[in-house]
Amino acid sequence: MARFYVEETWRDGGVDVELYRVTQMTPEQAARMIERGMLRPDDEQFERVQIGEFVVDYPDGGFPKKVRRAALDWLTEHAGRTDADSIEIQIATKDALEVLDRITAAFGS
Repeated sequence: MARFYVEETWRDGGVDVELYRVTQMTPEQAARMIERGMLRPDDEQFERVQIGEFVVDYPDGGFPKKVRRAALDWLTEHAGRTDADSIEIQIATKDALEVLDRITAAFGS
């Protein structure tokens, strides 16, 4: 069973879709991240590797089901997705991400 992660960023005129495969980190990778404080020892030791991206233009980009179907079709065709695989879909808007970036910058994180 494979794990996939999909980010959908909604904006005027369509949706930007990024697709990732979720993979187990090697023990060396996990140890480096723990050492640098980027990961705690009790965190899941997985990483996302981007495998593709595409844009769904309006009008299809105006319907969540059509965007989700396009992402699933892409994963099936290009990454060998099956019904047994797990997929997490994160949906955001361009405006919300810009606000989050400003908040993060204000706190210096």
